[in-house]
Amino acid sequence: MTKYLVGIDRGHSGVRAGCFDMRGRLASGANVDVPIHTPRPGQSVCRPEELAACILQAVKTAVDGLPGPEARRAIAGVSFSIAGGPLIGYAQDGSIPFGIIFPSDCRRGDFFYASKALERAGISVEEYTAAVTTPVPWMLSNILYLQDRFPDICGKITRWAVSEHALFLRTLGSPHMWETECRGSMHFNYDPIARKYVARICDAVGLHGDDFLPLHYADECCGQVSGEAADATGIPAGTPLFLGTNDMVPHVLAQGAIGEGCAIANYGTFGSTGMRITDAARFRPLPGSRYSLHATGGGFRDDWQISSSVNGCGASYAWLNRNVCAGLDGGRGGSPALYAAMNRAAGSSPIGANGLYYYPDIIGGRAAFLGIGTHTAMPDMVRAVLEGMAFEMLGALREVEDSTGAGIKRLFVAGGVTKADVFTQMLADMYQMDIVRADVDPDMAGAKGAAMIAGIGAGLFQDIADAAAHMAGREAVTVHPIPSQMEQYREQLPNWQARLGQLAR
Repeated sequence: MTKYLVGIDRGHSGVRAGCFDMRGRLASGANVDVPIHTPRPGQSVCRPEELAACILQAVKTAVDGLPGPEARRAIAGVSFSIAGGPLIGYAQDGSIPFGIIFPSDCRRGDFFYASKALERAGISVEEYTAAVTTPVPWMLSNILYLQDRFPDICGKITRWAVSEHALFLRTLGSPHMWETECRGSMHFNYDPIARKYVARICDAVGLHGDDFLPLHYADECCGQVSGEAADATGIPAGTPLFLGTNDMVPHVLAQGAIGEGCAIANYGTFGSTGMRITDAARFRPLPGSRYSLHATGGGFRDDWQISSSVNGCGASYAWLNRNVCAGLDGGRGGSPALYAAMNRAAGSSPIGANGLYYYPDIIGGRAAFLGIGTHTAMPDMVRAVLEGMAFEMLGALREVEDSTGAGIKRLFVAGGVTKADVFTQMLADMYQMDIVRADVDPDMAGAKGAAMIAGIGAGLFQDIADAAAHMAGREAVTVHPIPSQMEQYREQLPNWQARLGQLAR
């Protein structure tokens, strides 16, 4: 009998669930948007009960798409791919007083509280970066901010979490199954290379290891599907739940980007890059990182993920779709037809978008166009947004290379916008390297990688390489740079560096 693995992917805008067979083929899938509330600019909040309802709805829809009850009984495991960024405070009874907070951009000065605490302790930026791999004490600052502004509420919180893994586990398992977190999460007072909390930093900010949920590996079984969740989703009660990890690692697995010189760039809502290494000694932190460069445990025992990020790739293109391009070629806002029309429009604008530049920090509230004139047309705006996204991610990729000493030779891409030929050709020409689109639906790559982790945990695969050999996508399209366009981008890059440098200040 064919076995199935369920992967659940939590992006910044919704929950995707997919049921995959042992050869990596998607049998059925579903996507449910999660409501996001914005109490102040640059900060978003999700309500736990709304997230739980979306998880159950996405999983039920996916499982209902399997071919009959025998297929549902053949589900061997469930695991999770969960985007980084949220901050969750748990009370003793497991309740969440603040909701799920997605704090503001760390590059806007919101790390003031932790920076001051580190300064008082005599800890320099260089020392901090060397200890925890990233120069910005982002999440620590947000915790200290909440403790300062809302002491009564924070007095009820006994453990902090920087991922939603525990919420997914208790939604599908027991209401009490919340005291766990993935080693791939970023705690900002934790050394992911040595895999231990850094005492000097913990003392400086007053937050120690026992103030956070316990850490576990991605393929560890952390519970079973409960009877209540089985009734709600169709997954058999008792099906094992494997913890999973942050969203970059499953994308790497799904694409098969695990070899030397391979990296991945995910042009999703935020935009992130990643390279898997198995020798932690290769990594060198960058105190002056512009792109939140960091290492995480990767979720597995001898595996690390080197990542960096930008603040608004897919979000920028979605904003343009809804607010500027609606009606283009008759397309409706948010529809695939409108995105297709936008991609065609971008192809009609020349390299450099007729002198228009775009800085994509839309989530941090600092996105901007520079160079709009009477000659500027909508195709120029669309191309400028795509080129701005590509250029910012190029900076993030360069930091990954600089920190590991490993040149990126082949870049695997993910995210809905990478379906557009005009964008992947732009990447190949600007980055001057081959761009690989595996035969993986970009929208379901995270779910597929999570399903692969479930297969490892369930003992169906020996390790990452074995899972990739059976389930990872094969190379469907390799986009090669076009020499003449490479030269045009080579000439344009100094202009972007100058113009976007002005906007980034």
